[in-house]
Amino acid sequence: MRNFTDEAAKDPTVHTCREKIKVITDESLSTDEAQVLIRLKNGEEIIRKSSGSQALMSSQALEKKFRELVDFGAPHCNADELLKNLSRFQQIANVSELISKTTLQF
Repeated sequence: MRNFTDEAAKDPTVHTCREKIKVITDESLSTDEAQVLIRLKNGEEIIRKSSGSQALMSSQALEKKFRELVDFGAPHCNADELLKNLSRFQQIANVSELISKTTLQF
């Protein structure tokens, strides 16, 4: 996440690269698939396919990622408190209780 900042997006090299990318819809691919074609200056083409059929993250890996995202994108939030509330999400009668844990309090 730390690489996906506004500053990084404004980098001239990233901008030049982004201008060379063309996104094309391919109806033959399922919603969890993608295909990337890279055409080199010498005419060579490199094709890679990706499928969403990757292994699920372990609970520990998911919690680690959650904490990293909270730390990066919402450092004002208490990750422990959010995790505790999310673990009982189905029992929460009013999600405003959960939302209040994610907003800045003045």
